[in-house]
Amino acid sequence: MAVLKHIGWAYGVADIGLVRSAFDAAGLPIFIHGDEVHQMMGQHAVAMGGARVMVFDHDIVAACALLDTCRLTHTTRFRWRFAVFLLALSVFFGPVSVPFRAIYLRDAAAMRGD
Repeated sequence: MAVLKHIGWAYGVADIGLVRSAFDAAGLPIFIHGDEVHQMMGQHAVAMGGARVMVFDHDIVAACALLDTCRLTHTTRFRWRFAVFLLALSVFFGPVSVPFRAIYLRDAAAMRGD
């Protein structure tokens, strides 16, 4: 009997969609805990600690490699300067919406320190 193994977290609707489409394209079955709730109410993904990404134990090596390819790496340092500017702007003029939609995939091994 196959057992589901936890390999990582996805925070937000964009992360869940990216992970699901990558695994579907690779033909690997995946289970994302709370997927339907997070698709309807995306803000709850962070509030609930993320959506757990789970795969069958016999697919874990291929799934971890695929999850690593989904991770977004920021190569620019402009983001934090812009965020500080928007924060300062909000102090003087009230709330300012911040237009960042980043991908925050975390794999279980990195979070555990393996």
